[in-house]
Amino acid sequence: MLTIENLRFQKIDKLYIHAIDMCVYLAEVQVTGTRSYIRNSAGQIARFSSRSEILDKFDGLAVLEAWLIHRSAYDEMIGGPLKAENELLLKLF
Repeated sequence: MLTIENLRFQKIDKLYIHAIDMCVYLAEVQVTGTRSYIRNSAGQIARFSSRSEILDKFDGLAVLEAWLIHRSAYDEMIGGPLKAENELLLKLF
């Protein structure tokens, strides 16, 4: 189980912040080529209320890159065909 506390002494190659909904964000990290979601103490995928909350939790850790990932449901909402790739990937640092 990967928690933020487990990462205190590791180099984090990439931090991915997934914008799921207006107030639901998930954190995924890539460490030595393996991607994993951050878990809470109960073993569930940790949910955060903002991008800033995630960045604050990772402050002081060795994060080399951070990315925001937002998938849009716009095409589905207007009745258009679903697209295989409908995501915005934005580099934060």
